[in-house]
Amino acid sequence: MTENSNSTDNLPQCYEPWYELNTMYNGRVACCCYYNGPASRLDLDRWPDLFSYWNGDFLRKVRAEVVGRIPDDSGCKGCVMYKYRSHEEMRQHFLVARTQVLSPAQRENRERAMANFTAGKLVVDHVPLRFYFNFGVSCNINCIMCCQTPERPSHQTLNAERLLAWKPHMVKTETISVIGGEPLILPEAIKFIRAIVSDDDFAQVRLDLFTNGLNLDKFLDELSAKSNLNVCVSLDGIGATYEHIRAGSSWSRVERNILSFKEMAASRNLDWTIGTANIVMKSSLSTIDELARWHVEHDIPPNFVDFMNFSGIEETYFKENVFAFPDLLAEVPDWRQRLDAAIRVLNEKEWFSSADILIKMKLDLITRLFAPFPEAPPTMQCNVNKGE
Repeated sequence: MTENSNSTDNLPQCYEPWYELNTMYNGRVACCCYYNGPASRLDLDRWPDLFSYWNGDFLRKVRAEVVGRIPDDSGCKGCVMYKYRSHEEMRQHFLVARTQVLSPAQRENRERAMANFTAGKLVVDHVPLRFYFNFGVSCNINCIMCCQTPERPSHQTLNAERLLAWKPHMVKTETISVIGGEPLILPEAIKFIRAIVSDDDFAQVRLDLFTNGLNLDKFLDELSAKSNLNVCVSLDGIGATYEHIRAGSSWSRVERNILSFKEMAASRNLDWTIGTANIVMKSSLSTIDELARWHVEHDIPPNFVDFMNFSGIEETYFKENVFAFPDLLAEVPDWRQRLDAAIRVLNEKEWFSSADILIKMKLDLITRLFAPFPEAPPTMQCNVNKGE
């Protein structure tokens, strides 16, 4: 590999091992939330230096695997992130600089990251471009397909003060992602968010908040001190569809909070962005065209993923996973028309990436309808349940 090559053909198959350090509430440390295999363990008592993980045995092993041929027993094998996205598309996501203005330290770190990635280096001299922190599984709603439900109640959590000991490294990163559970009800997550928002040293670091949106209104004023903010709200549907899937939530309140977020960003000239995450399954397919039109109406770009099975949600898997059991599509007789309508409005908005995912999903469903046997239920467990 050459560091100055303009082609991505000879680059590693995945950018994540050079991009992200994924740290879970239960001590699991991996390269991303999709990695489905044994990973590192965080020493919650000693809290060693960042590079003991970032250049540790696990991440060196994963980097070597994606530089070469990914073995069948690798946690990267069959990665769901690439199921409806090309490697080229995802590598470009990493190679293209973030839209925010970078500090000199961030710019130098990005240049080192690019050089290490394009050269396929196993031991690196840059810090992660993204720190991803999952603070716990506690939540204020009960989604029918949530992989964390079997873990509740659980009081395991990351410690905000200990994470902030990595501040000399984190001020060089581009994105700090905070997730749960629902981070806006987790005390340590809230403490951590407040520390990042109030510290000018993190001014150029984008805070990336994954939330169900139900409590977002309670934090908007505090968050407004952070001009560099992205929020991803999990939806899957609107109206009654939303409330069926995301049991215990309120569509009217979540919609109001999303629109209030946009209004505050506009009125205060804040560099805020908002998007949504949406799982495509039987229930969401029944109104997916309405979901797409809502996004277009409010200028909020959506992302789509298919159903993934985890230990503890087998009943929902059998009732909702149209990709594994395409005979379920008979319960949504107009699913093709609704998908086509969603694809059309997304293309008209020029959200081609979102539309392309739905196109590939539609083709996948049509292919599976003619498959001789349904797919056997996988045994994969949710990564947060793994205790390596």
